[in-house]
Amino acid sequence: MMKIESFCQYSHLIKEFQKKYRKSDTNCFFMAKEIDEYIGKEKLSYAESEGGLYFFIVEEEYTRLYFFLEKNALPFKIIQEKTYILDFVYRYPRIPANLDELLDKWRSVGYKDYHLYQRMALRQADLNENYMRSNLLKEKFSYQIGNLDLAKEILELWKSGLDERSTPLPDEMELSAKIKHGEVFCITTDTGELCAAIQFLINGAKCLLQHLAVSETFKRKGLGKFLFTHAINTAFEKGAKVCNLWVDVENTPAINLYRKCGYKEDGMVSKQFIYKR
Repeated sequence: MMKIESFCQYSHLIKEFQKKYRKSDTNCFFMAKEIDEYIGKEKLSYAESEGGLYFFIVEEEYTRLYFFLEKNALPFKIIQEKTYILDFVYRYPRIPANLDELLDKWRSVGYKDYHLYQRMALRQADLNENYMRSNLLKEKFSYQIGNLDLAKEILELWKSGLDERSTPLPDEMELSAKIKHGEVFCITTDTGELCAAIQFLINGAKCLLQHLAVSETFKRKGLGKFLFTHAINTAFEKGAKVCNLWVDVENTPAINLYRKCGYKEDGMVSKQFIYKR
């Protein structure tokens, strides 16, 4: 693997590949801002093979893989002792005609089916305000914007309660920046112990809710619902028109909660594969 040094280099590699191979498949749809962020953190590398161009986002415990693959080519076989995550995103029911064939190509070189996620969307007009009403036991818990003193605890909670390979988490520096921007909410006890945390990102009229996690000690007390619904209300107050989230299709309790709030499936699907040596 070789490092990507600039967006121009990244763009040039893709243009040259597409010039050479007129018909290809890809799961790579990054925006320039995202590429610049990965380059700045020295996380982005690439490799080439006959009929293939591959980009790697290298995390501490795993690597995310994105590709351009000529229609008749097979993916290259990985030789590193590393876990790789491969993600295919599409809108149901407009499934790519050759999706099954493409997935079988990756299975043939050792990738296994991992998770299937669906995206759900909540528009302000669909908000179920009756269900959204939720109260904390004020003598025991408090709701607050995340603060820097809790950054390490929040990250530990997310790592212990979420699958980091499926849902990339910020590192400590990134989390501190998000806390400073008011993008993290949490619930603590009256003694300051962290109970639950969630992140939300507002981009124009859209909000993405991520990383809702409740400490094992404080589950089944309604804290997840309270934190989730208050994050939604805050997003709408800040000007968001739509709140999106991704959820595992097998996580029925979470899907039921989201539907009660007014969420609906919007057709976007993320099918993930994993490779382990």
